[in-house]
Amino acid sequence: TLFPYTTLFRSQIEKHICVDCNAEFEITELEKEYYEQRGFQLPKRCKKCRDFKKQRNNISSVDEEEFD
Repeated sequence: TLFPYTTLFRSQIEKHICVDCNAEFEITELEKEYYEQRGFQLPKRCKKCRDFKKQRNNISSVDEEEFD
C-alpha cells in the first residue's frame, strides 16, 4: 500500500457522539493524552457545539457584568 501508516493512524482515533447535536466526532490519541495529562474529561460535544457553548457563556458573563 502507498500509505502504510494509515491503518495505525486510524486505530488511534475514537469516535464519540455529541450530547447536544448527536453528530459523530473524533478524538485522536494525542488529543486524549492532552486531556488526560491535564486532568480534564474528554469532550462530550463536537467542536461546533463546544464553540457555540463558549460563545453563549461569554455573552452570559458579559450580561452579568453589566448588572454588577
